Amino acid sequence: TASNAGGSATDIITIVVTNPCPIAFNYSPASPTYTSGTAITALAPTITSGAPNTYAISPALSAGLAIDATNGVISGTPSAVQSATSYTITANNGTCSATTSLNITVNPAAPTIVYTPKTIVGAVGQVITTLTPVITNGPVTVTISPALPAGLSIDPVTGAISGTPTATAALRSYTVTASNAGGSATDIITIVVT
Repeated sequence: TASNAGGSATDIITIVVTNPCPIAFNYSPASPTYTSGTAITALAPTITSGAPNTYAISPALSAGLAIDATNGVISGTPSAVQSATSYTITANNGTCSATTSLNITVNPAAPTIVYTPKTIVGAVGQVITTLTPVITNGPVTVTISPALPAGLSIDPVTGAISGTPTATAALRSYTVTASNAGGSATDIITIVVT
């Protein structure tokens, strides 16, 4: 309304206030690697433009992980091993939206390997009692160093040592290593062949 001594006049306008656009955001790191069974450090988006207030992710996150639909923070404890998987996160504020990508890998926890007993006493020409370790967080690849006495072998998956010695061997220590994407562990055994 505009008024003066001669009278007044009006006009009508409309006003709308929208959320700021455009939206621009990302996650850092963009390709995180987590460990199954270990809580992750919360991963929050960095917003460089706009003001998003809702977030969605596709496909669904690995079991144990979740995204907060209001602030985009990803948190939780992954419970399943997962190869590198690409996710699309969409941020929206009712006026505009934007997407960014995230590539998440979940490795198994590092293994453990324990032999009981830790000594093999064999005799040339006689089958040894198979020595099988307890391994956690498999599957793993098992190696041994140095090489086993002639006639003995190690299963690269189970770590079982078996066979029939074909030559004598002095008492010696052997390091057995179990490895997976999450790390490795060792145990030491001794073997003698009389």
